[in-house]
Amino acid sequence: MATAITDIVNNLYTLIGTSLSSYTELPDPYTIENNTELFLKKGYAVGIGGASNEQERGESCSRWIRRSFSFTLTNKVTTTRENTTAIKTIQKSIMEDQETVLQAIYDDSTLSGKAIDITYTDDTGIQYLDINEIKYFSVTSTFEVLYRKQT
Repeated sequence: MATAITDIVNNLYTLIGTSLSSYTELPDPYTIENNTELFLKKGYAVGIGGASNEQERGESCSRWIRRSFSFTLTNKVTTTRENTTAIKTIQKSIMEDQETVLQAIYDDSTLSGKAIDITYTDDTGIQYLDINEIKYFSVTSTFEVLYRKQT
């Protein structure tokens, strides 16, 4: 039987993969630079962060966990820095894709019944990556999920 965290992570991957069908799942969600160009040109990953035990909520056989999750999107920069119009287009595109994922998360705010509450906390803004002389933009968004763990 899968645990709540497994179900939540699986639901997040499914949700992002469905929302951004032109993206490819990154094999390494924690060190983006370790992924190859094949994945990074338009990639996504889900990271699992730290958690805290929430106050008991009156149920003797449950613990409430608030865990941090993140998703990262990457886009290859397919133009020169001097082409400001194309750079802006790529930047706006990755931010629009981020908004698409965030909206999908809020539209399924219980992640198919596994989460109690989801709160968007922050994002990195657009980051510029130079990996093996290939340029990419990335953005990582962080949110917290409250869920119940059966004990």
